[in-house]
Amino acid sequence: MSGRSLFNMFNPSDQTVDSAHNLIKFSKHVGALVIKKPPRIEATCERDSRICQQEIIEFPAVLVHAATGSLVSSFRTYVRPRHNSRLTAFCSELTEIRQDQVDGCVDLEQALAMHDAWLAKAGAAKNCLAVVTWGDWDYRTMLEFECSIEGLTKPSYFNQWVNLRVPFEIAFGAEQCNLQEVVGEASLQ
Repeated sequence: MSGRSLFNMFNPSDQTVDSAHNLIKFSKHVGALVIKKPPRIEATCERDSRICQQEIIEFPAVLVHAATGSLVSSFRTYVRPRHNSRLTAFCSELTEIRQDQVDGCVDLEQALAMHDAWLAKAGAAKNCLAVVTWGDWDYRTMLEFECSIEGLTKPSYFNQWVNLRVPFEIAFGAEQCNLQEVVGEASLQ
């Protein structure tokens, strides 16, 4: 993959991969990409057991110009968990998020409002952006679940996203790589 940018690594004539083809098509029609980058959305967790209700504790993003791949702006906020207010030692070790970073922070509703304000300040038109992730867990599972439990309206731009893992795995046959490895390989750090 060396020497290939994330924005030109897919062959637009490759009709065998709908998601890769659609990624090329959509990048020509959107003004910006909201990329959930490492660290991605982080949530409360415990080793070898499942927390009854995981909660988002970190909400980061970068805004990238779709045509050029240039960084426009970045966003990050820690989120105070309500139901599992004390982070487990495992959670802090895994996420590198300390208890004092989430104590006194904003709740998820405020984090989503801050994210909206950040997009507006950066000049990103919400009807002309695409959320890009590595996997579906952030939006299909975590954000959807927590908004539902908390009775929050999830911003509509989070209802669809581009899962870069799918076209990357097909294009490069690398099924078990994580986003941090891909970013390093593509020299995007």
